[in-house]
Amino acid sequence: MEIAPVNLPIMLLLLTPFSYFSWPIAKWAFLVVDLILMLVTGWLVLRRIPFADVKLTRIDEVLIFLAYFDLSATRIAIENGQTTLLVFLLMLVALYYAKRSWGIAGLALGVALSKYSVSLPVFLFILYKKKFKILLLAIAVQILGVLGIAVTSGNSPFVIVYENIQLLFRLFDQPGVHLARWFEFLSDNHYVSMIPVLVLTFLIFVRLFLWLRGQTFTTSSMEDVLDFHLLTILFIWTILVAYHQIYDTLILLFFFVLVFKGLTFPNLWKLTNKGRMALLAFMGVLPLILILPARIVDILLPFYYGRISDAVITFLLVVMLTISMLLLRRSLQNIKTQPLN
Repeated sequence: MEIAPVNLPIMLLLLTPFSYFSWPIAKWAFLVVDLILMLVTGWLVLRRIPFADVKLTRIDEVLIFLAYFDLSATRIAIENGQTTLLVFLLMLVALYYAKRSWGIAGLALGVALSKYSVSLPVFLFILYKKKFKILLLAIAVQILGVLGIAVTSGNSPFVIVYENIQLLFRLFDQPGVHLARWFEFLSDNHYVSMIPVLVLTFLIFVRLFLWLRGQTFTTSSMEDVLDFHLLTILFIWTILVAYHQIYDTLILLFFFVLVFKGLTFPNLWKLTNKGRMALLAFMGVLPLILILPARIVDILLPFYYGRISDAVITFLLVVMLTISMLLLRRSLQNIKTQPLN
């Protein structure tokens, strides 16, 4: 395995206790931790992250949770011992406490930023909400981590920061589901392949700015609904524009919950019957593709996993981003004139 600082210093310090165990014990211990994190994150998204206090039916909750548990992303994250589930939990804690305790939210976000390619949406969302105390505390947590690693390793804090910046750019050359990977044909210089990523980012953020500019909400329920839309868009966007392997796409749980909870409001999107059926059909096919077990598929399609599977998932991410943007637009048009219920 490559020895590289794939998480920022504060996360490395928090994971240090596992190094006191033998390798087999450490592996099994972190497996148990990841399984617990999977259960907790699924429960938080379904039950505690605000979306106009909507409660899905028990069968819908069970189906969404089973899909989340069986996603290739979730399985691989657990099997590989990734920190994605821990970061996802910390992101959810930051969102949950953003209105309740800036201290807890700041500490959680600060540690979550150790995997900034996943947690960036929460940072931007809290910036949009102008919760500056949370952001400053989160940055302070990261600075503390850099200083801690500097003390324990004997390296300069500036060297540590520089090495992490180097790693950031080096990762864009790696295989994955990020968009830059699919524009390498433009040039041997990986900076050129970033141009489509920057264009996509510019278009999305300009569109969001124009839509959300001057928006006022008469109820907190309306604000919660639109916040969930915005978070879902940011989650999908960050998967596309930053280096990601498939295990990071487990945060797409937000998209599943957005669609199923949104469909409980007849006045939220005002979809035609054809539009509603098309959305449900997409939601029926999407999990099937995202849960395909590699070891079984390899028997029938040995060439599928790798570049082809990554390309399929990237395409689905673009489709999900498009759907999320369209649904947000319809919400903004309808929520002003119609009650949600």
